[in-house]
Amino acid sequence: QYHGAYNDRIRYAVTPRFAVSCSEACLRGVRELADKYDGVRIHTHASENQSEIETVKEDTGMRNIHWLDEVGLTGEDVVLAHCVWTDESEREVLAETGTHVTHCPSSNMKLASGIAPVWDYRDRGINVAIGNDGPPCNNTLDAFTEMRQASL
Repeated sequence: QYHGAYNDRIRYAVTPRFAVSCSEACLRGVRELADKYDGVRIHTHASENQSEIETVKEDTGMRNIHWLDEVGLTGEDVVLAHCVWTDESEREVLAETGTHVTHCPSSNMKLASGIAPVWDYRDRGINVAIGNDGPPCNNTLDAFTEMRQASL
């Protein structure tokens, strides 16, 4: 009912938690579901901390962004939160596929995740949005706080 409402500003999204908590079948199923319905987006978290990357690499033999690309979770309809710990080759994948990144500065500081390479992403033409990751991870849902933190 609401998909595409308000001049297409509201869209449904399929949102698997992150690669560590989802099976390969689940992640591939997310892509299939998004492709089944016109304009449905995909949102997940990626490369937020180094232990996540190590776990994905142990499980799949690949770094996080490469694994997500392998299972179909990169592209112009995909938004990845965080992307703090990406390497050069992963940044190339993000740029080449048109995958969007959401920078969550307060959450990344509170959880000591690190600082996303936002300027490098922008220089590569990667679209970067500002997000908040939710109250448990940053104590607020205030967009102005996130904008302020991102500017520091």
